[in-house]
Amino acid sequence: MQTGQKFLAVYPASSFDDVDGSLVEFPEKRRQLEVLPKPEKVLVDDGEISTIESLPEHLKSEDWYFVRNLDTGRRHWFTPLGYKLTLLE
Repeated sequence: MQTGQKFLAVYPASSFDDVDGSLVEFPEKRRQLEVLPKPEKVLVDDGEISTIESLPEHLKSEDWYFVRNLDTGRRHWFTPLGYKLTLLE
């Protein structure tokens, strides 16, 4: 995934048996995303205090991407682990 690329990210439906014997089901998730440049600073909020800090090491890794959801316009962090990615355009 490279900055500027757009993807359809699909996470397959899944289910499991709960401890009470009921079936827990998760529907398929589909997201259209655009990869954005990673910011140098991020807002860190622990529920009481908000601070702006340098990008943490784990978000600098190739496991995390800063993206814009093309359906909602919202920007957020995304990890592609478990998703099937299809390049758009």
